[in-house]
Amino acid sequence: MLLLQQAVQLAAPLPAAAAAAAAAGAGAGAAIVQQQQGGLRLSSFSSNWRGSPELLGALPAHSMTKLQLDLGIPSRKPTAASYGLDGAVTSAALARLSSLWQLTLADTNYMCRNAVSCLAAVAQLTRLTLLDLAACMDYALAEIADDHQSDAELPQLLAGLSQLRVLRLPARYREWPALDLTHMTQLLVLCNSYRDMFSHGLGAVQLPAQLDFGRMRYEHQLEAVLQLQQLRHLVFRCDLGV
Repeated sequence: MLLLQQAVQLAAPLPAAAAAAAAAGAGAGAAIVQQQQGGLRLSSFSSNWRGSPELLGALPAHSMTKLQLDLGIPSRKPTAASYGLDGAVTSAALARLSSLWQLTLADTNYMCRNAVSCLAAVAQLTRLTLLDLAACMDYALAEIADDHQSDAELPQLLAGLSQLRVLRLPARYREWPALDLTHMTQLLVLCNSYRDMFSHGLGAVQLPAQLDFGRMRYEHQLEAVLQLQQLRHLVFRCDLGV
């Protein structure tokens, strides 16, 4: 089922100068197409998505600021089959949306076998203030990334995102790769959880190693949180047992 939430504002009709040029027949077709594309003011888009670059190519890059994509399906059906992305093609399509402020990527029911492959372009989206990968579970499940590709991808895509204020990562079973977040001086919210699966007891969670949270086994390690003076909100699962 296609889920669509749009905020669309249609721009004013073509300017008189453009109309006159079209009437004169000098590059009329190109001028009209350009004006029509520029007239679509779509700022927010939410949808299920199976990696088609045509969908992202149809979105207006100049006005799109919020994008929510789910590469999976809300409920698993007997006829539903998993699939793989063309990482290079989908990354190029995503990188085109350079005005994005907020990006949410999910893979409900793990239908996409390599959702992480489309994230190579995220590092180029330098205007991002919110990045939500909490439901992108091929970062979380070790068996999906036997070659540890996700361990290499995550530090790379975060490296250029100095404007982030909200970062939501998925919980996972094994240790996170070493992450350097020192350049994220505006980061206010850091979440590391299973979202709606949070209460299902799917194992302990480790936060990024450079924050020195360890496995959070002992209560005194909570003092490390106090070092993040700029944070206003922190969500994580931890083991406080002895």
